[in-house]
Amino acid sequence: MPSAYQLSPSHVSPTSFCFEVPVSSTEYLTWFRDHYGPTMNAFDAPRQSDRADELFDELDDLFGAQNTSSDPAKTAIPATFLRVTVAVETALKVLMQGTRPGGQLARK
Repeated sequence: MPSAYQLSPSHVSPTSFCFEVPVSSTEYLTWFRDHYGPTMNAFDAPRQSDRADELFDELDDLFGAQNTSSDPAKTAIPATFLRVTVAVETALKVLMQGTRPGGQLARK
């Protein structure tokens, strides 16, 4: 693998984000089910076999268990993800390989 693709450990860090909304966790899940693409897709197969309500109930339990808000009318769900940062300059060098001066793609 070329060195342009290697990341040093300093470019990878766990990062936290809290999903905070002024609605109950059930209302928040309903929004995800109806408007957020990956969650909408997750409901497609169970909907075909009349099991969408079962999936909703399981996710509702999960949302409720992860909700750290003491107010039942609000949702606060903390999440941690792995943030990977790469230098744009390095990525541009890789993208520019095979281009003509001025950045136009060379035709093969």
